[in-house]
Amino acid sequence: MRREVIRILARVGDLEDGSKVTKRTGEKIYIVRRSITIYDGKDSQKIECKGGAVFLVDSNGNANVYDYGTTVLWSASVSDVFRYIDPEEDK
Repeated sequence: MRREVIRILARVGDLEDGSKVTKRTGEKIYIVRRSITIYDGKDSQKIECKGGAVFLVDSNGNANVYDYGTTVLWSASVSDVFRYIDPEEDK
């Protein structure tokens, strides 16, 4: 079964963790995260974005902080888009 993927403009703060996005005019893929964990071999430290921001993490593990209102191009399945439009649909 083929999974249909569409791309729409969305505010990054409205998207779930793990969503795949690109910047509006770019092609590099980022993953939306509200927290990241850094490991140093023995211990780990969790860093959370607060104050209306999220991390965009690239395939190399680099993370940048963006405001919730930042518009990105979201790659999503049709069912993901319907859940985005009507979050009550899954309930």
